[in-house]
Amino acid sequence: MQLRTPKRYQRGGKPRRGMPWRLLFLLVITALAVAAGITVYENQDEFAPQVSTMVADVMNNAGDSIATARAPEPTPTQDPTTNINRADEAWMRGSVEEAVDVYEELMPSVPNNIGIHYRYTLGLIMYDRESDAIEAAENTVTANPFSPDAWSIRARAYSTAGNYGEAIASALHALEIASPQAVEANPDMMAPARARALASLAETYYELDQYQRALTTANQALDVYPDSSEAYYTRGLIKWLSPNLIDREGALVDFEIAYDLAPSYHYIASDMMYLNDELASIEGDSSYTESAIALAETVLESNPDYPRILQFLGDYYFSEVGDFNQAADYFTRCTQANPELANCHYLLGRSFMRLEQYTNARTSFDNAIANASEGEFFLSRYYWWAAQSVILLDNDCSTALTYL
Repeated sequence: MQLRTPKRYQRGGKPRRGMPWRLLFLLVITALAVAAGITVYENQDEFAPQVSTMVADVMNNAGDSIATARAPEPTPTQDPTTNINRADEAWMRGSVEEAVDVYEELMPSVPNNIGIHYRYTLGLIMYDRESDAIEAAENTVTANPFSPDAWSIRARAYSTAGNYGEAIASALHALEIASPQAVEANPDMMAPARARALASLAETYYELDQYQRALTTANQALDVYPDSSEAYYTRGLIKWLSPNLIDREGALVDFEIAYDLAPSYHYIASDMMYLNDELASIEGDSSYTESAIALAETVLESNPDYPRILQFLGDYYFSEVGDFNQAADYFTRCTQANPELANCHYLLGRSFMRLEQYTNARTSFDNAIANASEGEFFLSRYYWWAAQSVILLDNDCSTALTYL
């Protein structure tokens, strides 16, 4: 599938090309920020006071929120137990969309339930709702600032959003709470928590292109807790996409183990689909594609608005089947599920181009441009196709040039 461009995969294998000086300046600033994050890790003793101050500020804010919170006037309310059970049951059967909706409704009734906060935040991360996930992660820490899982999910949310300094600091604090001594004293609770913290740290290292360190950290997580879905997933990601460490078959095995351990973590299924598709192209074996489609359809049954699955199926019908109406249907559903996903707007526009619906195509490309992050790798492609749609629609070269 040549059109697919999942957000998390845009980091690897990018061709070099020219760029405007403003974009170059932004990239330099970003590189300096990333280097600073690595420096914090490599000089933990020296920077520990600063990191501790940041963590202390977050914990103090959480403490202030709790201390100044005024209990609402008692009113007749439904016992939340029924809805908690309903949400947990939905989560366990893989209906993450339903679970997240119910968890959100439950928040006021159970403000300190760390399990609900954790799953709600993870659900938002799965659905690429980055800003909502960060807010939810902060609320998770507020709910229980002494929970290592609260800090691990905060690390995950910030890493997903590209704020790697906050991610590293949060993961390191989670590891302080779930220390080796804590694991020894309470292995049933703290061993999985320490593994999750190490997995979050490993994924951040991967995002920072520290591939060997990421792999070592993921293996450490599995040493602590061999049934860590998060650690298997992160190790699979590293094996799949890290230069000089590529082991696609090994990555697929890790993904399969991770998904068996946590069948509600549909981001694992999403990556398994794209990896299967890649292996189908490399090995010339259509059974990989068949596995990917079957997995996508299974996840979509219980999560009909999951954007990553909708995009994958849209890619499949566009590139493999050549059914552009079906592709447009999936991409339309993707943009409705999350209107901020620029790439789904772009792919919808490409489908409309093949259907010769140039007005709709231009609208989709404009939406892709409007929702693209500054410096996004495929932004120039969005502009180019928008110009093409204008030319084919009105033969208006002057307007087309405004996109170029």
